[in-house]
Amino acid sequence: MGTQQSTGLLSKTLRLSFNQVLPALNTETWDAQSGYLTPNALSVTRSYAGAVVLPKGVTIKSFASRFRRGGAGGSAVVYLKKSSSAAVVTDLAQNSATTVSPTNFQTITKTTLSELIGDLPTYYVYVQLFSTAAAGARFLWSEIGYQMPSYDKTV
Repeated sequence: MGTQQSTGLLSKTLRLSFNQVLPALNTETWDAQSGYLTPNALSVTRSYAGAVVLPKGVTIKSFASRFRRGGAGGSAVVYLKKSSSAAVVTDLAQNSATTVSPTNFQTITKTTLSELIGDLPTYYVYVQLFSTAAAGARFLWSEIGYQMPSYDKTV
């Protein structure tokens, strides 16, 4: 009889880019060109959602977003959400663009997560953009950092 192999952990990252989210409502308009997502209407909040598909048994450890809010009146907020089978939605993380810039993007990362993926909940990224000027809010991507068991490593 041999020694039972112990389980190590592998860290991985899933990236959702701007073209992997869809409008949350059929009345919302958007513009996905030049490598980013932006609302094509001013002074209204536009919302977009994209599925996060991870295998059962992995643990979400971090959530990062790359975006910009544009002008002083604009905003860019990205959520990592979980929805139960009873349609109860929980915010796991929220990233909000803080720098006011019509040209510079910023990356915000939350690293205090420990969400084990199980059977029932579904997970998704929810993007909200609000622009008051043409060079307004933009969304590039979100990343979900996760860990999974690795049976080929010893601890």
